[in-house]
Amino acid sequence: MKKGKLLVIIVLPALFLVLMAGLFTENISPYISVTELKTDDVANRNVQVYGDVLVDSIHFDKDLGLLSFDITDGDSVVQVQHRGMVSNLQNATEVVAIGEYIDGVFQAEKVLVKCPSKYQELVSEEG
Repeated sequence: MKKGKLLVIIVLPALFLVLMAGLFTENISPYISVTELKTDDVANRNVQVYGDVLVDSIHFDKDLGLLSFDITDGDSVVQVQHRGMVSNLQNATEVVAIGEYIDGVFQAEKVLVKCPSKYQELVSEEG
């Protein structure tokens, strides 16, 4: 077999796999607590931070379309900003914000809200 064909059959697929692996690892965003967000070096990296919403801190600026609120893990607190509204934020038991920590504020591209289940009431009443 000629060296050119060998190059095409072996080296190019291997190169393709290495490039694809690099793309996937670059887009992985770790799941961290508020304390880890503030103590680890995650500035300007895409991460998922979880915590409880401090309901008194929820504010929506209608003119800018900017929602801001604080989340905590019990030890640390961080302000989260998000463009647009988030349903049921005031009823959330936990929030996961996906985005970047920039200059002491977490800029969330997405906010996932975990609300209490309507079935929890049924279980506690029956138990």
